Amino acid sequence: MQSRARRKPTSIALGVEMVKELKAIAQERGIPYQVLMRLLIADGIRRMVWSPSHGDTD
Repeated sequence: MQSRARRKPTSIALGVEMVKELKAIAQERGIPYQVLMRLLIADGIRRMVWSPSHGDTD
């Protein structure tokens, strides 16, 4: 994960229910929901990059 100094603020529109779920999960884990979102995005990117189909043009 990148250092704090290299983060760029961004915004994303999420459904109300999704935000509620994110906040509930984050609370269970004892972390802010924005941190949870960053972790989930980073995990998704890693999975896409390392998936066997990454780079396929079909």
